Amino acid sequence: MPELEPSELHVRLIANLECCLRQSDGATKWGLSTLAGAGPCAFRSWISARAKPTLHHLCRLSYELQIPLVMLFKGVPDEWRGPEYLAQRIAPRSDKRRAQPAAGEPQLPDILAICLTEDPPPSVAEVARRLNFRRAQTLWAREPQLCRQIAARHRDSRTIGHAAKHVYKRSERRRLESVLRRHLASKNPLSLNEIASVLGYKGASSIRSRFPEICRAIMAKRNQQSIHRKQDMRRALENARTENPPPSLMQIARRFGFTSENMLTATFPVICASHKQWRQNWLEQQRTKLRLSIREWIAAQPAATVAAVSLHFGVSKAYLQLYFPEENAELVRRSAERERIAREHRDAVLRKEIFEVVRKLREQDIYPSLHRVRSALTPGLARSDQLLRPIIREATSQFGTAIRPRNEFGQFV
Repeated sequence: MPELEPSELHVRLIANLECCLRQSDGATKWGLSTLAGAGPCAFRSWISARAKPTLHHLCRLSYELQIPLVMLFKGVPDEWRGPEYLAQRIAPRSDKRRAQPAAGEPQLPDILAICLTEDPPPSVAEVARRLNFRRAQTLWAREPQLCRQIAARHRDSRTIGHAAKHVYKRSERRRLESVLRRHLASKNPLSLNEIASVLGYKGASSIRSRFPEICRAIMAKRNQQSIHRKQDMRRALENARTENPPPSLMQIARRFGFTSENMLTATFPVICASHKQWRQNWLEQQRTKLRLSIREWIAAQPAATVAAVSLHFGVSKAYLQLYFPEENAELVRRSAERERIAREHRDAVLRKEIFEVVRKLREQDIYPSLHRVRSALTPGLARSDQLLRPIIREATSQFGTAIRPRNEFGQFV
């Protein structure tokens, strides 16, 4: 990754993802999204630059396509065609199991003939739903004559419901009018469709036809509130530069109840672009000041560490490594140097003490075994056998060794 050019990295990634889609036999955008473990529309968003893939999704996609991850950034070879089992792994959405009609071709005329004798007469759409057809057009295409008879019988029965059919009697006109006026008097009235849904109507057309003036007043109030809301959004964007720290577009959008900044950027594209650029420059200036402060503090603290700098300046270690790589590398180098010096000092102290213990044991004509030397060392020094044995061996060769006594069974004592 350090060999790649960061400025062109995203552009090359999009181009290579398109190559994977084009050169893989049987691959689709939906299928590659599935292989990457992402949503069904994720791959489409990646190659259109509306979203960036995470490293987790890229690793899964690289594994499933059997292509090195670095090739998604460097370039996909022209001869690469993807693994052979790719077509079997990606099950197209059209292969999903769908509901099958309850009646086949031979039984369909008999069933429709029985429907012609029902009372009240059903509609063609209702019969299609009973037979588990996805659309009524399929039933019309198979049996047009019987469907015409069913439709004519249903039409003559005068049981056709309107799309805006209301559930209240017309005698409750006063109640409906009071509900509409109450919404009109509220600070944030609901939309006409929402009011119709609350009242149990299928649509708002019936309410508009019965109370056109009140409905127009509600719509005008909502439009006025929308204008005021846009003015508040513009004012918040203009005053954002006076805050410290200045909020991002996402933070400003959440103040107005939005889950993303798309509403702000779509309504005020020029102001949002200007604010984003200004905030980026402001962040760069703050990082420059913070870099100078970190360097001064490191110069004043000879034993500074990455953890100490992060704690003192209130930033995370990842932030320090990302935006201040030179200072982070210097801290790591200093820490490693101090650790090396301390380790050499401990080794020197340990070596000197082992030599002294071996010398005293040799003067007493006692064999300097590992157990005897370890038990005579100062508490706190290294106790590893791999570290003690070579030093004991060197000290024994310098002071001479004693014959290690054995018991009557031939075992060392």
